[in-house]
Amino acid sequence: MPSQQKSRIKVTDGHGLYLLIKPNGGKYWRLDYAIDSKRKTLAIGVYPRISLAEARESAEKRSPYDCNRARPPQHSQATDQTRDRLPC
Repeated sequence: MPSQQKSRIKVTDGHGLYLLIKPNGGKYWRLDYAIDSKRKTLAIGVYPRISLAEARESAEKRSPYDCNRARPPQHSQATDQTRDRLPC
């Protein structure tokens, strides 16, 4: 009998937000986005401690494309060249 390979499952919500389900049963909210054609992932929190509504709100607040809101922490000290390429 072949062994079953356990893998991670992504349950998407849209706009890069998804729930990552690991083989051990852990569930984690993640937000995927891209800056300068580089894929980035932002960890939002653990489900069920963070609800879907809270995860959506957090993802909206942390959107790297909304210039009226703060950028994710890794982009707070972006170079001028990188800022010029962002849509705002």
